[in-house]
Amino acid sequence: MSQLHMALEERRRRDVRVDEVDGNGSGNEAAARQTQADCAKLAPKARFEICQADISRADDRARLVQFCKDGFGRLDMLVNNAGINIRAPIHELTLEQFRSVLDTNLTGTWLMCRAAAEDMLAARWGRVINI
Repeated sequence: MSQLHMALEERRRRDVRVDEVDGNGSGNEAAARQTQADCAKLAPKARFEICQADISRADDRARLVQFCKDGFGRLDMLVNNAGINIRAPIHELTLEQFRSVLDTNLTGTWLMCRAAAEDMLAARWGRVINI
């Protein structure tokens, strides 16, 4: 059994807070609600909440970490899976479009790790999973 699977099995036994984040802040609430429902089927004793955030924005990262702390009192695990892609031939992409992808997929992921690290270090425990 993988460590992630064991962690998820442990989480099924407790009331936890899991947040669905839209990586670019576009607000796909229907997809977030579907994820919430799917998770509830897998872990019926857990609590699943939605928080929309754009991880490329500092204020959203701070708000997301606070959202988790307010709901559960601490932040134990961060799963970075936000990402965007602009499908176009490279010669048609603008520098602004390229930077947008980097800001979310690379910089945003790194900055979310930093945002979560402070609380995890203070607690002397935490896990980060980058997908």
